[in-house]
Amino acid sequence: MTTPKANDAGNRVADAYSWAAGLVGLARRLVADGIEVDLQPIRPAIRDLCEEVKGLPGAEASVWLNHLIELQHEMATLARVLADRDRGNRTDAGDR
Repeated sequence: MTTPKANDAGNRVADAYSWAAGLVGLARRLVADGIEVDLQPIRPAIRDLCEEVKGLPGAEASVWLNHLIELQHEMATLARVLADRDRGNRTDAGDR
């Protein structure tokens, strides 16, 4: 899916989305490779993205809704993978 761009505000939203989605994607790749990740930078990136979307006119903001939902699904998937890995680590530690 391509990200919509219209004006300066739209460009700022597109940049914020790219940054946030990139962080989530990077975290998912690192976790898939078994590497520990710090998820702390994702929170302000998402906050900044939401603030930028809130500053858009209603019709333009609604275009970004699907992108925000997709990003939410990506983050939920990441959370499930981390939870599964954590449960596996606790089970492995109990076997020792």
